[in-house]
Amino acid sequence: MLVTTGPAPLTPCPHHPDADSALAELRRTAVDNRRAPASAVEEVLSATWPAMAVPAAGYWNGLSAATYERLLDLGDPQVTARVAGNLGTPAYLIRRLYEAEQGRWRAYVLSNGSSIPIDLMVDQALAGRSGGGHFHWDVEGVMALADHPDPRVRMVPLNHVRRQPRVVSALIDDPDPAVALLAALCSGDPEKHREAARRYGPSGYEQLAHQLNCPADVLLTIAQDGRSPFEAVLAVAYNGNATPAVLAACLSNQPGPEMDEAVAEHPSASPEQLWQVVRAGNPSALRAAANNANLPPHAVDLVLASCLDP
Repeated sequence: MLVTTGPAPLTPCPHHPDADSALAELRRTAVDNRRAPASAVEEVLSATWPAMAVPAAGYWNGLSAATYERLLDLGDPQVTARVAGNLGTPAYLIRRLYEAEQGRWRAYVLSNGSSIPIDLMVDQALAGRSGGGHFHWDVEGVMALADHPDPRVRMVPLNHVRRQPRVVSALIDDPDPAVALLAALCSGDPEKHREAARRYGPSGYEQLAHQLNCPADVLLTIAQDGRSPFEAVLAVAYNGNATPAVLAACLSNQPGPEMDEAVAEHPSASPEQLWQVVRAGNPSALRAAANNANLPPHAVDLVLASCLDP
């Protein structure tokens, strides 16, 4: 308690001859320590008000509601922004900041994924913007949005890190294609990915290709389909599940420097494919191939020559 509330020591620290400065530094260190008890942080704030307001507003989520209000009353933009993003800020203050000053603090509020009021998340979704809430503490409250009449809102529970399997299963058959596709992707079920590829075709290919657990046969379908957007095929080439056959289809369907670089980086690229992209001479692909363990010996000289060429 002496550290947080007591006077400066009579014997100065050899590293900080000014006793008051040494105490201030010690108090700042105590506030920065996430393991310090909230009661000690409250006492530091009271003893040094408002010197420690900025770190306390940003680091601590166990303060009293009255302290958060006091921090906001300072009118300091940096403190207000930190309170808006603080996971411990009470919901009524989050709402006040969301509506204040023509939305000045709205971006900070929306970054507060744990305690933003759910109805504000709904408002954001209806406006076509991300409403945050990916880590919201009220998991059941967020999951209940799966029954909302608007498809933009029904997507919100699918984006929660603790989305419930029952909600994902229910939304796979959603009448809105965008919701149903997102639910299929969230399921993690390879068969659902295959079904989504058949059902949505090129319109869903890019999202499928970005899934880390997308099965290789679906990646091959995307890479071979002449209707596939370039971005979808490029995402396939960067997907860790892509096999040499998939990478060959990427090079054939969408040839070019960007595809060469993606294949050159891939750990599953065959020596023949690496030799192919090296011969194409794209500098970025050459640099990527130089770090690939599958680079064949006869390609090494060409890669080195390109690196030495001014």
